[in-house]
Amino acid sequence: MAGVISRVWSAIKGSSRTELPPELRAKLNNKLLEIRAKYDAAQTTDENRKHFLNADSLSARTANNYQVRKILRERARYERANNSYLCGMAKTFSNEIVGTGPRLQIQTGNEKVNRAIEQRYSDWSAAADIRSLLTLNLEARVVDGELFNVFTTNGRLGDEVKLFVRPVEADQVTTPLAKFNDPTAVDGIRFDVAGNPREYDILPFHPGGEGEFWYGQRFTLQPDVVSAENVLHFFRRERAGQARGVPDIVPALPLFAQMRRYTLAVLAAAELAASFAAIIKTDLPPGIDPGEAVAWETVDIVRGMMQTLPAGADMQQFRAEQPVTSFAEFIRCLLREICRCLEMPYSVATGDGSDNSYSGGRLDVQAWERKVRIERCGVETVLLNPTFSRWIEEASRIRGYLPIEDVGPPNLWRKSWMWDGFKHVDPSKEASANDIGLKNGAYTLEELVSERGKDWSAHEDQLRRQAEFFKSIGLPNPLGAGAGGGGSDQQNAGQDSQQSDGQSQRQEVGDAVAA
Repeated sequence: MAGVISRVWSAIKGSSRTELPPELRAKLNNKLLEIRAKYDAAQTTDENRKHFLNADSLSARTANNYQVRKILRERARYERANNSYLCGMAKTFSNEIVGTGPRLQIQTGNEKVNRAIEQRYSDWSAAADIRSLLTLNLEARVVDGELFNVFTTNGRLGDEVKLFVRPVEADQVTTPLAKFNDPTAVDGIRFDVAGNPREYDILPFHPGGEGEFWYGQRFTLQPDVVSAENVLHFFRRERAGQARGVPDIVPALPLFAQMRRYTLAVLAAAELAASFAAIIKTDLPPGIDPGEAVAWETVDIVRGMMQTLPAGADMQQFRAEQPVTSFAEFIRCLLREICRCLEMPYSVATGDGSDNSYSGGRLDVQAWERKVRIERCGVETVLLNPTFSRWIEEASRIRGYLPIEDVGPPNLWRKSWMWDGFKHVDPSKEASANDIGLKNGAYTLEELVSERGKDWSAHEDQLRRQAEFFKSIGLPNPLGAGAGGGGSDQQNAGQDSQQSDGQSQRQEVGDAVAA
């Protein structure tokens, strides 16, 4: 209908050199507005008005201002400290993603240089405790919304490279009152005209620290101005223009409160019911003395005794009505909704997979593995890659520390990170699938071994050393004849003469990986 009226309107305008009268033009415009499609959520009904009472049109920076983020952080921290579910979810979230920590794999074109750089970085990473730093960042994103990592120097670090990454909580990064009118500042961060962070205002002490020296001087203490190249800001950006992070668990905070209130109410009712072993009631009319029984009097019951009751009185056991059978299901429903804001399956978040079938458990694990890979990609981009660039810059200044004179600049090196792999619930099926993938070229040995958090070339070296060891002591190689490049002549003599040497080697390597 709207298209028909539009064509009529165009025809009228094309056939007349004069404009339509205002009354006719207004009538046609109103007709077009009346027949447009509508959104139920956009209607101004009483139900919608109440439901969307707190909706606003604030920008991301205004909506996440200092006071709002402070309240959300405090409440999320309180909930984490007093709710075992949230505490466990935050730890599971960080531990599952980081695992035992990422391992650097570098390719400069020189294998000897590659191994030297990887070993040096591994030693520094252990000394600087980078694994714990990564778990701290991820857990802080869940509860605090963000964490700042400042490059500094630690003279007591147990490595020749003294570079250190110091974590700083969000409370310490804030703009003092003297700079509140700076249009380029967003609560502790100053941006350039392109929207890139330029400087950070970092307080030398935490504003929640104890001591008379700190109280009353929240906004008068001069912050340290740190260049953006020395700060890594880890948070989840959910809106364009967002400069500071809010806790990932924010949508679930009211649900935690509901779960606590309901649990306490059920517990109070159950405790009250359990306090009464039995009640005595009488059928006598009011005003007639039932003997020795007095209203609201309590009587101790001794185990194993028989007791007489007053005339006209009867004894009944008090029946507890709490917890009801739907209590457990209500808690599970709340936890399922809570898990969604962290994109965690219920079985992973709660550690309870008792309701899952085998296929349902596999689907949960697969969805969680995709989430973990996505999060690891973000950790590499925001934290690991800049940290490695800063480390190689510091390490290059130490004479004789790295043999990198003839391998070109670091920005031309190929770099990757190996994380802990995911174990299949049925290892035999996974091994069979890997074997098929290797044979038909769907996978490479590097891909399969790297998924388990290992260096594929080091893995190959170990297989070769293992084969040579078993050959030297006269025992058969447990991985099969010829696996790993070894094997005795007698073992190799049993190979099919029609199979080419190249195909035989590929088959044996595939069997070794599958095993």
